[in-house]
Amino acid sequence: MSVSETTPSIDHYSNLFQTFETGLNGGSDHAIHDVRRAALEALCREGFPTRRDEAWRHTNPTPLSSGLFGPVDAPRPDDGTLSTWTVAGLTEGARLVFINGKFDESASRLPDTPHGVRIRRLSQAIADGDAAVSFLGRIASSEEGGLAALNTAFIDDGALIAVESGIDYTTPVEIIYLTTPGEQATLVTPRTLVVAAQGSRLQLVETFVSLGEGEHLTAPVTEITLDDEARVEHTRIQNDTHQGHHASLLFVNEAQDSNFTSHSLGLGGGFVRNDVTTVLAGERIESTLNGLFLSRGEEHVDNYTSIEHAAPGCESHELYKGVLADKSHGVFRGKIHVHQIAQQTDAYQSNQNLLLGDDAEIMSKPQLEIYADDVKCSHGSTTGELDEQAIFYLRARGIGEAAARRVLTRAFADELVERISHDAIRAHVEALVTQRLDQLLDSGE
Repeated sequence: MSVSETTPSIDHYSNLFQTFETGLNGGSDHAIHDVRRAALEALCREGFPTRRDEAWRHTNPTPLSSGLFGPVDAPRPDDGTLSTWTVAGLTEGARLVFINGKFDESASRLPDTPHGVRIRRLSQAIADGDAAVSFLGRIASSEEGGLAALNTAFIDDGALIAVESGIDYTTPVEIIYLTTPGEQATLVTPRTLVVAAQGSRLQLVETFVSLGEGEHLTAPVTEITLDDEARVEHTRIQNDTHQGHHASLLFVNEAQDSNFTSHSLGLGGGFVRNDVTTVLAGERIESTLNGLFLSRGEEHVDNYTSIEHAAPGCESHELYKGVLADKSHGVFRGKIHVHQIAQQTDAYQSNQNLLLGDDAEIMSKPQLEIYADDVKCSHGSTTGELDEQAIFYLRARGIGEAAARRVLTRAFADELVERISHDAIRAHVEALVTQRLDQLLDSGE
């Protein structure tokens, strides 16, 4: 990568870092600041990704590096706006709300938790020397520069969830990151760290939403570490405006006999890129990646997933679906990498897409890279329009054409919604999907 191509933005972020560093006061002496400095050095050295990078071959990353984004303070949205994005059925669990990266105490809820469960602001955990902070940056490498380095360089606040050995914490934790753009291009770099110790269990909902007009870049990083026999179910909801640039990274490391499930819901945004990397580092792991994205207008949505089978006897299951209307454009690139040591791997990957208009496009590239010989692996991709015979069948039974299209589109999406195990979270996601599908279908009529 030629750093000269991104020099203006690199210089901008170098200057921004100096201002950020000055504002830390005594915090710049903390060990975590060495991590920040190393990330900035990597960003300056390697720069941002370009179209020449294989991982960005089908998405032009220029909008992420050409804008001079910076932090902007924002007022708290009204309660009605917040309630749209909170899970109505969760009335007792922890809820951490951040607005443009700043913790909002009045909108948050931090009840007492059982011994061995810590749910807290990342900034406080860093200041207090919480042992879990040592996991920060272990699996989200910023050595190659790019968005992980940008996020790590500006780590300020975010959420830390740590569950100690053997604790079954069944109450879901909500984390809501709101971006409210200002008059200048707005930068928000949320950070979430989850540490699930041996035999623990955790349910987590992360929501990323942008409100109002204005150009902005939300560049979150989430790190999830599962020790032996840990179980984590992670639901991620993303919704940005048409001026929004959203580029997220989710890194997961799984130890033996652990179980990780991801549900990713994309509700739109002008430019959206979601990277998911999970490493199955121990034996007998079960890992599941579910994804659903719904786009319209001229939105661009790119889902890039990587599943690393680095130990024998593991299972991975991946199903991503897309519904695209108008002139929206989607990309799915999923890779299952089976290392030579990973014998007896059972891996399945599928991408299914529904196009609601002639101008909607999807580029789908599922991949298998296998170096073991005792495996059971498969992958597939399908893209098409609504089945005209199914529409005719419903119309023959007195259902109008518009209603028939809604029924079939909803059935296509419901397969993923129904996989969410928690009733309240599933109902919340179901309502958001219904509203978004109505928008897609209305725009195509």
